[in-house]
Amino acid sequence: MNKKILGITLGAILLIAGIALIIVGVQEIMSAKQGASLVPKNDLAAAVNESQKELVSYEHPATKMKMSYPKNWTLTNDEEGGGVSFSFYGGAVNLRFVSDDFSKNKDPVTLDEYTQVLMAQGREEAAKQQVTISPISDGPATLAGSPGHEWQYTVTIGDVEGSGMQVWTIKNNRSYVFTYTAAGELFNAFTPVVQKMFTSIALP
Repeated sequence: MNKKILGITLGAILLIAGIALIIVGVQEIMSAKQGASLVPKNDLAAAVNESQKELVSYEHPATKMKMSYPKNWTLTNDEEGGGVSFSFYGGAVNLRFVSDDFSKNKDPVTLDEYTQVLMAQGREEAAKQQVTISPISDGPATLAGSPGHEWQYTVTIGDVEGSGMQVWTIKNNRSYVFTYTAAGELFNAFTPVVQKMFTSIALP
């Protein structure tokens, strides 16, 4: 497949954005002692419960994508890329949304084409940055009622490890990509919160 069919290098940008968020999150919260708990269990359980108490609505201004996110999380707009991040613990837990419009392409972009480009460019860029990505699962998914693709992975930078999950779909010739990243044990702890966020997503 000719990668130029998408007319973008966004595939690498989307994936590396997730890797970058893992790096930042791990660096900010990782304990100096190897193997030490990132957050005391009682505090972590309370933080997860608090994050599920109240969700607030959000609508992305450019794409009209709608979703809900925890009131105690921080919303940050990416002025350069047009995306948005919902984060907690100073970025150690992060869900990022990005999108790209393919309406000007001569031919419609299919989910399979986009998936191939996204994955291939992501692996290539990770190798350049000496980041080790270890896939855990990879396969079809459903996002807001549309056919999509999902993969989960661990990322290792030196002796620091984080986890990620990326889900995307193509609808009306536009991509919708969500990247969830978290340091260490925070990934599993906050996955139920992120699943609620995913369930709330509505695409135009």
